[in-house]
Amino acid sequence: MNNRYKTLEILYSIVQDTPSPTRYSCKPNQIILRQTLPWDAIIVHLEELAAEDLVLFKQRGVDSTVTLTEEGLAFITSGTYRLQH
Repeated sequence: MNNRYKTLEILYSIVQDTPSPTRYSCKPNQIILRQTLPWDAIIVHLEELAAEDLVLFKQRGVDSTVTLTEEGLAFITSGTYRLQH
């Protein structure tokens, strides 16, 4: 599985139990705590996921946020990403 989709899985695990998973703005430190990759690699993943419209990634230093989009929610819950190399 592509590592960016692992980062997407981690984001989904953070927001899946919230009342509105696509409205929850995740802080980067929530992802860092669950990911074994360095922050620079995670940023690249988030930028790639944003380019695919799977997340909204707003970089504002310590106030950066990541939000799962409707497309991202459908993609991660479909499981088709596991078939991609």
